[in-house]
Amino acid sequence: MRGCSNRAPEKREVFCAALGDGLSVTAACRAAAIGRMTAYDWRKADADFAKAWDAALEAGTDVLEDIALQRAKLQPDTLI
Repeated sequence: MRGCSNRAPEKREVFCAALGDGLSVTAACRAAAIGRMTAYDWRKADADFAKAWDAALEAGTDVLEDIALQRAKLQPDTLI
């Protein structure tokens, strides 16, 4: 399978951590030094990784929502 290596668990952890920080899938792939197709292949093949991905994405969305609320309270912001 494409992208499988002895460093795959480490890369999956970096990927999920980046998603949890609010990065996009593309940016999380860059942070983990993997291709998007590799990430999606892993997701399709590994239910536990898919669950971790979903949880990280939810956490990252929460981070971005919190930032948006803080910015909205402090000043008018055309991005929000």
